[in-house]
Amino acid sequence: MRHLHALRKNGMLIVCVTVSTMCPILTRAAADLQVTSGKSPRAFADVIAEFVLENTQLRLGEPLKVRMTLRNVSSRSVTFRYDAAFAAQHVRIFDSRKREILFRMDAPASESPAIEIPLGPRKTAVIELQLKLWKYYELLPGSYYLRFYYDLRLFDDKALFAKYRKLYHSSDFVPWDTRYYPFSVRK
Repeated sequence: MRHLHALRKNGMLIVCVTVSTMCPILTRAAADLQVTSGKSPRAFADVIAEFVLENTQLRLGEPLKVRMTLRNVSSRSVTFRYDAAFAAQHVRIFDSRKREILFRMDAPASESPAIEIPLGPRKTAVIELQLKLWKYYELLPGSYYLRFYYDLRLFDDKALFAKYRKLYHSSDFVPWDTRYYPFSVRK
């Protein structure tokens, strides 16, 4: 059984498909799951996110299409939260030497609500995102990398916030996984 949810927020179309079929039995340890790069994704509140860039060669101004899969690896139901302004809050861009590119000086700065995704035990949700990187970054033709970050402040439970901040020796934003996702921009 599948459930389809759609939301349009700040020019982004967010589609969520919740698949109700059982996943293979997974342990709570994120190390048991491997992404295509062979590196383990990180679990936040028993949810693992995996990312796939659908179009890795962008024309100037074209949105980056990302498929995000959220997987509950626990035997209990969870509600996972992420920021609706995904491109601004959860993405960082790096040049070909993996040096971080700063936000544009005129990049919009607005608060956006958190999106809540309910996930039953061992269930998966797939979210299709269209990231308008041009609103936040000045990207010239060339090669780039993208990393995904999770905002720990989205946890309602302050103990979880403290746990992950200490675990990753981090600020409020923690890399969602250790991968650098390559993409390029052309005219």
